[in-house]
Amino acid sequence: MNTHDAMGLIRGAIPRPGGTWADLGAGDGMFTRALVGLLGPTSRIYAIDRDPGAVAALERWATADAANVIPVVADFTHPDLPGFEGSILDGMLFANALHFVPDADIVLARLAAWLRPGGRVVFVEYDRGRASRWVPYPIPAARLPALAASAGLSTPAITDTRPSAFGGLLYAAAADRLAEGTRSTPEDSRRRLRRMGEAPSFTRSVSSGRGTRVPRASLVRPAHHGREETLRTPRRKSPSDRSAT
Repeated sequence: MNTHDAMGLIRGAIPRPGGTWADLGAGDGMFTRALVGLLGPTSRIYAIDRDPGAVAALERWATADAANVIPVVADFTHPDLPGFEGSILDGMLFANALHFVPDADIVLARLAAWLRPGGRVVFVEYDRGRASRWVPYPIPAARLPALAASAGLSTPAITDTRPSAFGGLLYAAAADRLAEGTRSTPEDSRRRLRRMGEAPSFTRSVSSGRGTRVPRASLVRPAHHGREETLRTPRRKSPSDRSAT
């Protein structure tokens, strides 16, 4: 997967250019580069990862090509996250990062407090329920509404999907931080999904060369780290995605 592919996957989840964002679990920075391309030079992007080598490489790239990127060596799962104290974020990205976290609900709720009301959270995850070495704590699409509600976020919108060579689908989703007093519960999210039709489900088999169509009723429209893998290319889709390590 390359930066162009990553941009294509998350493009529909990015509401507008500019703003202050964080790429949490940035790894080698592929999705950081995608954010730079989508958010533009007026944005500020914190690229956070616990691997000093990866962050050093990001810093070299940012120094040469992206002055608006601020690399930070930190573990985003720790309560005391250095690097952007006092910043209020317009958005944050978890690209194949949360499925390494056993208590993703707690970590997400803690980090969502950095968002302004209406701020955007973008998820890139695998719609799979079985744990593996590469995805130890899966976050299938059916789990996402409850996870978002527990963090004070709106019902997630699935904005793009693509077939994964490891089976199932890779999906991008977006949710916004709700204002105090308007936060939903997991049951609220399930009720909204039922009113729109079936809950998100992307368990259809992936057929080579044809891709997989997701039923319209399973998508909630938005209001408005990682190993590479080669995909069976869907029609009009990019040929690869980033998988988990």
